[in-house]
Amino acid sequence: MLTVRNTGTVPDNYTLEITRNDTAASLNRTRVENLQPGSDVAVLLSVSGISPGVFTVNVTATSETDSNVTDTVSTITRVTPINITGFTADSTAERGHTLNASVTIKNEGGSAINLTVVVSGLQNETGYPVVGTGVLVNLGAGQEMTLPVRVYVPPTADTGDYTLFADVWLYEDYPDVMKAVKSGPEVTSVTP
Repeated sequence: MLTVRNTGTVPDNYTLEITRNDTAASLNRTRVENLQPGSDVAVLLSVSGISPGVFTVNVTATSETDSNVTDTVSTITRVTPINITGFTADSTAERGHTLNASVTIKNEGGSAINLTVVVSGLQNETGYPVVGTGVLVNLGAGQEMTLPVRVYVPPTADTGDYTLFADVWLYEDYPDVMKAVKSGPEVTSVTP
């Protein structure tokens, strides 16, 4: 997600373009119209359909009022062959017990990969954390698999709703949160 902000003093239109494209990158809009001074608008940059790796994509916004006014942002995008195609969790759990979750993952790459899968979350009001047992799996090229993940809810856990997320990493990238593929949220209510 990129932000285009008018830092000038008059309304303006902006043209957006990808200025270095060694990837399959696209923007959800290539023009922003009538952006008022001090206002901003979000633009979605998508990178897809390419082999896994780390790619740099530059996006330039040019003022249509004065073409000499430009700004470029350089983004680093990590493309991974992992795709989470499903994530579910029990809707309720008791303190001192486990809740069951399942994560369906697909290897969209051309070779087998080792993955780490974890389900974790926070209590919506207090921030009390819960974390599932990490599951390790080797997933062949093009293979899809549903993995059960158990999340232990300690006896001292706060009651109420928890927002849960599934995280999947290439084995060597765990636990770097910037390199995780995420899915969610799912909400589970913890009872006494």
